[in-house]
Amino acid sequence: MIRPTYIGIWGQDRLIGAALIQPALCVAETLIYRTGTSGVHAAQIREAFAEHAAIIEGIAVVRKHRREGFGSQIKAFCDSWAADHGAELILSIPTNEGARLLNEKAGYTVVPPDGYLTIKVFDAQEQPLHIPYADRRTQDRGTSMWAYKLVGQRTQHFEIGVLTAS
Repeated sequence: MIRPTYIGIWGQDRLIGAALIQPALCVAETLIYRTGTSGVHAAQIREAFAEHAAIIEGIAVVRKHRREGFGSQIKAFCDSWAADHGAELILSIPTNEGARLLNEKAGYTVVPPDGYLTIKVFDAQEQPLHIPYADRRTQDRGTSMWAYKLVGQRTQHFEIGVLTAS
């Protein structure tokens, strides 16, 4: 099961980088609200995200240790931790060019700022639990985009894609 967990990297008895990884329940709630899903299907969506989708929040590295590979190490550990705890889908929200590059280097698909992340959630019989859903990160407070990575060859609960304006 995926539970909120802080991941840190230490050097010379000091924390030099960290991230929070947790179930992607905020994404589930947004999807449920925006698609008007309710009842049993909403509960199944929450369960799928709670048990099989993680979101990495805010990887940070102390300024003097940036460009030394610590961000990549934290990202790789988060990915491994999520997979070990049942994640099929890992989400991230890069908010600057360095974060975008880090996600791409780690094998994530990064949705361009003008693009949409599409998500479908399926039940155990592989039936969709909601109408099609697409989400775009707003750019009103600076750069913000979706990034995602599927764990393993196939996911049982999610279908993910990207829509772009072009």
